Amino acid sequence: PVAGAGAHLKNGICFASGGYAFPGQYIGDLDNPETRDFYAETWDKMRLLLGIEPKKIITDTHPDYFSTRFAAETGIETVAMQHHLAHFYAVLGENGHTGDSLGLILDGTGLGTDGRIWGGELFVRKDKTVTRSTHLPYILQPAMDTAAKKPVMMLVSLMKTYGLEKYTDFLYERFPQMQTVLKLTEKIVETRLNSIETSSTGRLFEAAGALVSGIAENDFEAHLAIKLEYMADKTVTDYYDTGEMNPAGLFEGLFRDLTSGVPQSVCSARFHNSFARMLLNVCIKHSSGIKHVALSGGVFQNMLLLERVTSLLKAN
Repeated sequence: PVAGAGAHLKNGICFASGGYAFPGQYIGDLDNPETRDFYAETWDKMRLLLGIEPKKIITDTHPDYFSTRFAAETGIETVAMQHHLAHFYAVLGENGHTGDSLGLILDGTGLGTDGRIWGGELFVRKDKTVTRSTHLPYILQPAMDTAAKKPVMMLVSLMKTYGLEKYTDFLYERFPQMQTVLKLTEKIVETRLNSIETSSTGRLFEAAGALVSGIAENDFEAHLAIKLEYMADKTVTDYYDTGEMNPAGLFEGLFRDLTSGVPQSVCSARFHNSFARMLLNVCIKHSSGIKHVALSGGVFQNMLLLERVTSLLKAN
């Protein structure tokens, strides 16, 4: 018998024994004492109700998550699993798929085994062995979680990483109220102070949403990524040129279009279409004859992206 301790955000617990898994109710984000108390209460009630005494607890790789620390304090053996690998296995388990598969996991945040923040991953499961085959290029996430709240900061990092500094004046004109933040972010990126590298897809979609909408900050989680989706003209089918798992061409296309006066709805659609095509190309390249792809991670709550990706994968 085993138990899954869950992650820090949108937490849920799972107990499993004898070929059956019992997911608990939704608990939520483990940020406050009340929710943490409810987590411990749910854990004890499930253990007693199901009569399962786990011999191992599977936790997220992140050592500072409350769920990870809670598992360690039980005295039961713990096994750490990388956040996005768990996303991959969740889809395989839900669909009863035990064979080979690609795992395309697009997410916001998950601590990687290399100490960086992952979130744009292609896993390959072949002959019961999983490898992280490729990923979105790492870029600097300035000032850690602050850049998740202010996606305009990610734009500075993207411009420097992808050689798009020629659009710096345009960026300052587009966000006149953020002059101080933009200048400070440039210094942070140059010094790499209090920053971490990330392959997060969520940060890219929020940055694109900020650029296209002209809104600098998220009012709630994934606000500007959601805004980007809803701005898109779904009748637009053309796309930007891009390399394999390299979105540099997507952002260059966005900057070029916006400075040329192309409507926001067209820019957003082209971004989605291009990202989907980039994902298709990387799946084809790394498929090794595998015909199944598991899609997971918070970014796939974007229904436009999900539709574009699934249509392309099925057509190929």
